[in-house]
Amino acid sequence: MQIKRGLRFYSLVVIFIAAILAMLLIYLININPTKVTDNKKPGQENSVSLNNLNHFPVPGEKTPGNATPSTNVSLGGAGAYGGSSQHIITSALGKLEIINKIDAPYTSNACNIVHMDGATEGIDDDDHVYGAMFNPSNIAAKVISKVGSTELDVDLRPLNSGATINLELSLVSSSGDPVSIESENELILSYPLEGYTFDSSTLILQQYDPDDANAVYPAYNVTDVIDNQQGIITLENITGSHDSEVPYAYFTLTFS
Repeated sequence: MQIKRGLRFYSLVVIFIAAILAMLLIYLININPTKVTDNKKPGQENSVSLNNLNHFPVPGEKTPGNATPSTNVSLGGAGAYGGSSQHIITSALGKLEIINKIDAPYTSNACNIVHMDGATEGIDDDDHVYGAMFNPSNIAAKVISKVGSTELDVDLRPLNSGATINLELSLVSSSGDPVSIESENELILSYPLEGYTFDSSTLILQQYDPDDANAVYPAYNVTDVIDNQQGIITLENITGSHDSEVPYAYFTLTFS
């Protein structure tokens, strides 16, 4: 009889331990290992992240949570020259994205111009130096802002900058060999962040020929093109052979 009582006692202990282990296992399974806590500081709840200042958003895409733009713009991550840009810019005035679209299967590319407090007219850590991106065709359009000898695909300027932006279009191959394609050619303009439209400034985009001061090209009011032409400026088709990364077209972007 004593032996039977002992066995029942140990059986109950084993069942109790097994139940505790089962509950612990269920608890561990239900823990979300990917949960990340919100580490925003007070006052940054509505700030615009670096993702909204990058150079490959979808044309015309509206930024979630920015129907009413914040006056705070947060730059995250390292700058183009490796410096830290983890700070809050007190205000931003506008962002213009310029996409040079060519036919598939070739790669289209974009350049972004941003006016914000804390930026400079020269090169600083918040600018982004151009880097070629290719799909399997190994041929891409290239549109950059030229600052001195530096090529930028994100060019940040002071909040109320009136400086002219110098843009260059070219084709680039991953091998560096000349590019021979037949393609339609467009510029697609957009203000990808709702409300960031450079306030009352008038933006004019115009092609020019550095070798012919008498050449005349249309002047495009950027906002009118975005509002009335779906942001599209049709350029001459690309034909024949082009040296890789040698500009075939030059534009100025002015603010007034």
